[in-house]
Formats: sequence, C-alpha cells, structure tokens
Amino acid sequence: MISICITIKNRSRVKVDGGELLLFPKCVQSIVEAAKMDIPCELIVVDWGSNDWPLEDWLVQAAKHVPVHIIPVSEGGFSRGRGLNIAAKAAKGDYLMFTDSDCLLCSDVLRLGVINLQEHKAYFPVVYSFDSPEHKNGWWRHEGFGNCMVTRKMFEMAGGWPEY
Repeated sequence: MISICITIKNRSRVKVDGGELLLFPKCVQSIVEAAKMDIPCELIVVDWGSNDWPLEDWLVQAAKHVPVHIIPVSEGGFSRGRGLNIAAKAAKGDYLMFTDSDCLLCSDVLRLGVINLQEHKAYFPVVYSFDSPEHKNGWWRHEGFGNCMVTRKMFEMAGGWPEY
C-alpha cells in the first residue's frame, strides 16, 4: 500500500486576486483519480489548525475510495518536516509518498514510484509549477522540498525529515 503523507495549514481555500483557489481539494481529487489504477493507497494528513475550510467538513467525502486519516497538531509552529514525520509514523503502508498539499498527482507518478521502489531506489518526480491561477504558463521544477516516494525502511534509515 502507498501511504500518501501531506502536512497542511490553510491550503484548502486560498484567496488570490479576488478569486479563490481550491488547492488541497484539487490535490485530493487528483489522488482519487490516480489511485483508480488498482494500487491501494491511503491519505495521511497532518493538519496544523487549518481554519480556511475545516478538513473534517469535506475531506473524507472528497477522498471517496481512498481511506483518510487526519491528525490534528496544535503544539508549536508549522513544521513541514515534523508534520511529515508524524504522518509517516501513522502510515500503514510500506511505501511512503511525501507530497505538498497543492500538488496534482497522476497514476503514472504512483506507478513509476512503485516500480522504482521495487528496484530498491527512491523516487523523486519532477513537477511542473504553474505561475498563475489560470494554469497557462509555468516551468519544470527539478528542485523541490521533498516530493518523493521511498520505502518505510529507506525513510527510517535516513532518520526521517529535518524538523526545523
């Protein structure tokens, strides 16, 4: 099973230029569509007190067939690394996918990730970043902040994410 681990603070409804971007809901929708390829997935979300649209109000329904585990965290300031470590600890899968709450995934990302992990490799997908809400222009981002898939054993051997 792939455990998709995300940490979040107020990324569900983001106000931009008088409009509203549904960043995390679109991420969840992409996960639901990507998981249709018969690879069992779960979604582990560590929430740092989001108040833009409480996850309990919509996430489980939006995730449809993908099981969801929401872990609220209230102590300390937002830490992506700490949130991902908490998510990994709660994950049931042997494959851990770490991604941002505004990324869109496709089935190829999950499929190629599994292939790489079965070959005892980590998987770091290159992502495309849009530069506007209209999604017309952008760039291929060959760097990032840890969008990756690793086995639980690799993750534990690496010592987890830095928590700064």
